[in-house]
Amino acid sequence: MDQSLILKQQLQALFQAAGKETLHLLIPMVRTAEEIKEFVKIMNPLKKKYKTKVKLGIMVETPSSVLLLDKLPKEIRFVSVGTNDLLQYFFAVDRIHPTLKADPLHPLFVEYLGEIVKKVKRQGRSLSLCGEMASDARVLPILLGLGFRDLSVSVSRISEVAKALGKVTIPGAKERTNKIFLRSGKSK
Repeated sequence: MDQSLILKQQLQALFQAAGKETLHLLIPMVRTAEEIKEFVKIMNPLKKKYKTKVKLGIMVETPSSVLLLDKLPKEIRFVSVGTNDLLQYFFAVDRIHPTLKADPLHPLFVEYLGEIVKKVKRQGRSLSLCGEMASDARVLPILLGLGFRDLSVSVSRISEVAKALGKVTIPGAKERTNKIFLRSGKSK
């Protein structure tokens, strides 16, 4: 079956279900600006037909999508960073490999996340982060220090994350993040 037909059917169902509510749509695994444009081209006629209010966002899960952040179309209102895939692709490792592990606190990856925050905030779009990093107590201060404020975590980890966040201050998180940059020879 044609992929665009499947997308149209899914969008129709979402727009019908949304009624008068604003629908937040997140485009996953974005790799190119053309993918976003194609999605918008398919979405817009349906949005008009159903008179649905839409806030459109992208999921940053590929290294190429990070490069798009300075050139996002005006339709994109929010960005969510999918750390599981992004970390895997950044270090070119298989997540389930028994010995090769990607370190979310590696200075290069922390710097990369910092660049994402800067790019998204410069454009005034909202930003969130999801994936295992969002519920890792040792990583949470770094995420806060970089400027992440919205985290998506599984229900089973909410209390653990809330407890960890209760032990962190924003100034302390920024100081800890700056230490990572200093160790790598960079300044934030």
